[in-house]
Amino acid sequence: MDKTNNLKIPYILMAQAQKHVTHNEALLMIDALMQMGVQSRAMSEPPADLADGARFIVPETAAGAWIGQHAKIAAWQDGGWRFYQPVEGWIAFCSDENRLLVFHEGAWQVLEFSFDFAERLGINATADGPNRLALAGDASLFNHEGAGHQVKINKATATDTASILYQTGFSGRAEFGLTGDDDFHLKVSGDGETFIEAMVVQSATGVASFPAGISGVRERLIAPRTLFVASGGSDAADGLSPDTAFATLQRAADAAHMLDCMTFDVTIQLGAGTHSGAAVLRPLVGGGSLRIEGNDADPSTVVISSSILAGGGARVLVSGVRFVMASPWMSALTVQEGAMLTLGVVDFGPCGANGSHIAGTGFGQINFLGDYTISGGALRHFNLSGHLMVTSNNQTVTLVDDPAFIEEFAFVSNGAVLSLWNATFSGTATGRRYTATTNGTISLFGAGEAFLPGNSAGIVNAGGILA
Repeated sequence: MDKTNNLKIPYILMAQAQKHVTHNEALLMIDALMQMGVQSRAMSEPPADLADGARFIVPETAAGAWIGQHAKIAAWQDGGWRFYQPVEGWIAFCSDENRLLVFHEGAWQVLEFSFDFAERLGINATADGPNRLALAGDASLFNHEGAGHQVKINKATATDTASILYQTGFSGRAEFGLTGDDDFHLKVSGDGETFIEAMVVQSATGVASFPAGISGVRERLIAPRTLFVASGGSDAADGLSPDTAFATLQRAADAAHMLDCMTFDVTIQLGAGTHSGAAVLRPLVGGGSLRIEGNDADPSTVVISSSILAGGGARVLVSGVRFVMASPWMSALTVQEGAMLTLGVVDFGPCGANGSHIAGTGFGQINFLGDYTISGGALRHFNLSGHLMVTSNNQTVTLVDDPAFIEEFAFVSNGAVLSLWNATFSGTATGRRYTATTNGTISLFGAGEAFLPGNSAGIVNAGGILA
């Protein structure tokens, strides 16, 4: 053997004459083939201006001094061309293409790297255990290859997380993706520890909700909504569950008016205990009724201690509560300005000397849906004035412990109408039965002057009507 296996560098043989010639030949080969960088593989002829040591890959279309040397390394050395036959696996850097080439299967090809089995990869950065791919740079580009392009993040189970986390100084500030379930979540954080849920898109329906609230846009309902109020709640909560209940009825009513109800009702579910009333002065956006509900089975467990006022065209239902007014000037229920109030199973407890159970002024309507109880006295039970219509059909009213009415049980004036068809009163009360005055109408459908509760006769004057 007189040459090396791979580069074919000649050996200096024993007793060889002119050893320096062989040695210099070997050095020229090493100089040409080690750390190999060629200027081009596309030039068909050698350039006119050559630097000693210049190297090229001879193309198939070679001419001139390169004819017949296809694919070989052409090196300009000592004023002449030397050609070196590559073998499988040789690597060369091609300057005019700015990429690595490899000699494979008889041809020079672009060197491509495969990381199919790499456990981690760092590009200008150090990859570690959880971050098996790490990159540091000004930008990253994921380009199409003639059509579209997708980036996929896969997780094992629905309760795992597949998300993108944005950080400042390696502290999380925003995250979006499938975090803990299959709904789409968007969260933000001011400290990297506590994250606030800004948006949730349900995977089953595509409906978006905004748990932290939304500025300038109302949440649109696709089903009836229930808001919860509890004695131990907080008006800073979202009110969407018993565990995150509001503290006050007024806060729940205000939250209902922030929704686009799309004709769906909003129910305010009151927990056991005592609650202040609320002013509901406009209808729900998008239609629907505001339903204030306590416990129909035992209204005494849910007490309202101040007025519920319905006005401005509001549509309100109240059921399952007991009214006990804390102030002598408060009426339990007041209707005005075109509002419509519907009453279910309620218990009217005591009001003060200047407060009535049901008061109405101006345009409006009050309807009774269920039987109810009167367990405390007031200035009046009904105190109606203006173009107001109160209707009750087939209801039974139970009076407990002989409640006392300071003026009368029913006062109707200025065009108001109280219509009680087939009503039943069980129990007794003290006070005048009624006053119908100034075009006010009490329609009892022939039940008679002594039909309404009380222990003294009623009064009809100034155009009032009892029928």
